Amino acid sequence: MKKIIYTVAALLFYASCSKPLPSDDVSAVFDGLSRVRNFSEAGKYYTKDSMALVEDSVKGGLLDEKSRLLALPSFGPGIKWSEISKNVRGDRATVKIRYTEHPVENMTGYEMVLELVKEDGGWKIDISGSGGKGGNNKGPRDYIENLRVR
Repeated sequence: MKKIIYTVAALLFYASCSKPLPSDDVSAVFDGLSRVRNFSEAGKYYTKDSMALVEDSVKGGLLDEKSRLLALPSFGPGIKWSEISKNVRGDRATVKIRYTEHPVENMTGYEMVLELVKEDGGWKIDISGSGGKGGNNKGPRDYIENLRVR
């Protein structure tokens, strides 16, 4: 009987250790974004402040209504990326990605550092204040500039 109890306890311990860590949810944001087709859907994956920043850009005349989705880092059709690094610190995370395929030619090979925060119980990308921290200071704002250069 003791063998059975120890075996069950060991299995439960092993199962609890093998569950994905919450940091795995960070990468799921990018997979979810690959299915986004409009700006309102993108709101599921970006912080409220990030979405407000884009809306304020439209109100201020920096973006037109149709370009709102383009102002956010892309993960849609024809775009593939690889995760270079990920650092999770409580309710904040930093992920560095590299586009391996992108419809805009000069974006292939582009590396970007994205800041994520836990908001409303899930991971969301925060472009409102990150300003692109990390390697070569490339972040969402540089991404937008790179798209303009086409």
